[in-house]
Order: sequence, then structure tokens, then C-alpha cells
Amino acid sequence: MLPTPPPPQNDDDRRRCQHSAFRRRLIDGEWRVDADTRHRAFFNEATSDFLPAAELSRNPALSYWTQTSVGYDEPPIVSAEGVTDAAALEPILPPETWPLAQQRHLYVRAVNEALVRIDILSRKICYRVVPADLVLTVVADAQNPSQPAYLEEARPRRRIVDGVPVQEWTIEVWDVRDPAHPTFRIWGIDRNGERIDATTYYWLDEAGAPSAEYPYSATSRPLMPYCLYHQVVGHHLWQPYRGRELVEGTLTAAALWTMWLMGVRDGAHPQRYIADYDVAGIQAEKGTVRPGQSVVQLNPQTILQLASRKDRPGAVGQWTPTIDPKTSAEAIESFEAGLAQYAGLSPADVQRGSAGQSGYAIVVKRDGLRAMQRRMQPAMLLGDQLMLSKAAMLANAYLGAALPEEPAAYNVRYAPISESAEERKADLEAIAAELAAGLIDEPEAYQRRNPGATREQALDKLIAIALTQRTLASARAQPAPPTATAAAASAGDLPSGVTP
Repeated sequence: MLPTPPPPQNDDDRRRCQHSAFRRRLIDGEWRVDADTRHRAFFNEATSDFLPAAELSRNPALSYWTQTSVGYDEPPIVSAEGVTDAAALEPILPPETWPLAQQRHLYVRAVNEALVRIDILSRKICYRVVPADLVLTVVADAQNPSQPAYLEEARPRRRIVDGVPVQEWTIEVWDVRDPAHPTFRIWGIDRNGERIDATTYYWLDEAGAPSAEYPYSATSRPLMPYCLYHQVVGHHLWQPYRGRELVEGTLTAAALWTMWLMGVRDGAHPQRYIADYDVAGIQAEKGTVRPGQSVVQLNPQTILQLASRKDRPGAVGQWTPTIDPKTSAEAIESFEAGLAQYAGLSPADVQRGSAGQSGYAIVVKRDGLRAMQRRMQPAMLLGDQLMLSKAAMLANAYLGAALPEEPAAYNVRYAPISESAEERKADLEAIAAELAAGLIDEPEAYQRRNPGATREQALDKLIAIALTQRTLASARAQPAPPTATAAAASAGDLPSGVTP
């Protein structure tokens, strides 16, 4: 395991990277330290002694992010202006393009930004997802403020030390702010945390010699091989703290579930007591109880003998449980459901889960997912168009392709979220009711079920359906042709002993 990546040199970037790394730990399940920190802050020291370890089995933030990262569940359909053969797009659409987009989309949902690195390896375009917390510094492009012109990425690399492979952090620096003099550097980190130039060690040309040239150029200008994806469209590079309420609420929910577990373990049963009685003939073991307490452990076969301390009987009783597990769990789940608005959802978009619906405690309804998808698609489209255009520039320059290089030349059509059987039935019933009431005509009904179809297309389809139905009805109305046996019987040609 490598140690923590090298920190940015700027305080603002350092805080951004730390918070973005925390959000990524929530995705990767590595948030034990974060939950323990909230655990210590949430409970006083005396209470903490009785508590179990911080409970990590519930993660509302990851649940919402996972359920709403639906943009690439089905591969989009890509087309480009002037490109009539779909095979021409294959160089910039390798098989891993859209599976990687699912991972990148989850990072964008969680951290608000993520990057895609575009490279040529073995004469093929390839993509790599870069989490925001590993991008140490970015300076915006003057022409496009939402994209970088200067970027530093922390990357692990392997080198050989005394014949042994060693992994270490390096920092790649890409700078195209001056197109006439672009620069590329790879920095190593010495034992004192200082940067040392390691470009000539790691960056070699095809002959294995150190290369001093800027790696990628396209159409006589240097290319920044990164595309920065955003959750919302805007003229910004980072929005690291947007939706912070959701991630902070997840830590609070972990503390609440920890307290709930303690209550189920220690407070969901009655607390029994005796007054003015001694337990006859039994001594509590030393060191097993706190000062001032007497505890006797019993099993169902034990007969407990009590001796009165006074000349009258003492008292035996019990207090009611201090916690109702069901009521307490419902309260915490209600708290978790209230976090939905900080994931971009309305309270109407979520419902309590069940074993019959999904494995989630809180389920995002399909209408909520569709609304989320509509809000995300503009930013998704801008990012995908830019990524494809940069990939096309590299493919044209280094692979001999002839693809359009303007982002707007690429059209990306995303698959809609499919209907459930219940939704389809309800929609058909609603359309049938409007047809019967004369509120819509048949072409409008067709368009309702087929979004994107024009009225002319709807009419053509309905006419084709009507002609098909008429042909089938006519065929069914005609008498069936006689079978061979019936024809032979009518001609008197049946063999002896055979009846039709």
C-alpha cells in the first residue's frame, strides 16, 4: 500500500483534495477512520465506554449515489456529423468506454467532479478515470473556464531500486497555457517531501531514450489530454463542497446506528433489581463489576435463594426497557430519508425499501430517477462531446483517422430509464381514458408512448398498423382450404375402410 498522495502546495487545493478523498472513501468502503472520528465527537467519553465500534453497515450517501448514477446503465448511441459509417467511430469508442463511464459517473455524483484522461497506448485510444482528489492543482483555460489549461495529477509509478520494484508517488504536470511553448514534467518526491525532476527516468520515446517533447499535439497545437466532467453546467472548475450535508449526515447516521445497536444489546430488555435482599451463598467474582455494583449471572436451571436483610420481606421488581428497537430504527431511517434532498431529490422521490423491492433501506422511485437523469444529461453531454472530440484529435494526428474535431459535431443519445410493469399499465390506462373522453386523438396517444416521434411518423405508423389489421381480418374471414383427406373424400378416392 502506498502512503497518502503528496499534498497540493495550495491550502485551498489541500482542503478540496482532503474532502474529495473523504467522499471517495465513502464509495470504496474505507471510511472507518472518518466514522470513528465522528463517533468520538458525537458521544462523551463516559458513554463511549459502553458503545460498540462505529457501525458502517449503513451508508445513505453511497445508497443515493449508486441508485442515481443511472446515466450509463445502457450504452449511449453515438453519431457524428459527416460520418455515415458507424465503424469509423470505433477508434475513439474502445470497448471499455462506457463501462468506465459508469465509474466516472458515480464519482461525479459523489464528488461533483471527475476527470477522464485520454491516451494512445499500443496505437489505440484508451481512457482512464481520474478521481478529483488526485488532481492537485488546476488552472482554468481562458477560453473554456470549466476545463484545465494547467494540471497536476498525483500518479503512482513503479521503478527499480537495487533490482527490486518499488512503487512511489509521482506528479505529472501538463501546461498548455502558452500554446507555443507547452510543457510536460514528471516530478518524483524525495525523502524530505521535496519535488525532484524524474521526467527523463519515466518518460521515454519509442526507442527507449528520454523524451523532451510535449507528448500530444493535434492540428498544430498542444492537446491537454484531460476532460473535466461536472455534475452541473457552469463556468467553474470545482464544486467540492456541494451536497456536503449528505456526507455529513451519513457520518451522523453511523453514530445513530451505533447507539441503536447498543440499545438493542443493552437496553431492549427489562432491568431487574432487588431491594433489602441478599443472595444467599453466592459471591460475585472480583473484577467483573464496577465499584458499588453486584452482579450475579444466572441460567434457566438456577434456583436463586434470597435472604431478607430485615424482619420483613424485601422487594423484587424491574424497570421497563429503555429503548424500543423498532421505533428507534424507524426514527433513524426517517433521518436518512430526509437526507434525500441533499442528493438532489425531493421527499416524494423516495420511499422505504423492503425485501420485496430491493436491498436498499431507502429506494429512489423511477420518477425521481428520470428527473435526476434529465438534470444530469446536459453536463454529461458536454463532457462526452469534449472527450470524443479530444480523442478524435489524437486519432487523426497519430492513427490516421479522419473524424470531426469539434465537440458539437458529436451527438450522444442516452438510453431512457425503462418502465416498470406497473408504470406501463398505469400509463396505458390513462391514455385509453383520455382517448375515450376525446381529449387526445390516436396520433397523440402514439406520441405519448413513443417520445420523440413526430405527428407524421405517428400517422404513418398508425396507418401501417391499420392496414396490417385489415389484411389479417380479411384472411381470417376467408374459409380455410380443404385438407387433402377432405378433398379425397369428396372425390370418392379414400381407400377401403378409411372414413373422412
